[in-house]
Amino acid sequence: MQESLQKIHALLDELIEIARSLVLLSNEVASEDEINALQVEQEQIIQELMRLDEELHREFPELAKEGSPEKMAIHEKMTEFQKLNRRFIENLERGSGLIKFE
Repeated sequence: MQESLQKIHALLDELIEIARSLVLLSNEVASEDEINALQVEQEQIIQELMRLDEELHREFPELAKEGSPEKMAIHEKMTEFQKLNRRFIENLERGSGLIKFE
């Protein structure tokens, strides 16, 4: 279980870093290819997180309990990712950054 939880935390950290990069790119002129590559990477990480989550809940149903320390730590990272993702979308909607189509 510890190994799977560590992998989830590492993937969430990677997801947050990609989201930060997308926020920065959305504030400047960025290539569509650059943004797409990061979004594809994000999607792959999300798919892996979903797979690990299902596996963990099957093998360790106690992790699903509200308020468990493991669940709270994961929730905090997911919340950070969601905030960054929201900022990225808001920046694109405002047009604060331009996408350079190649």
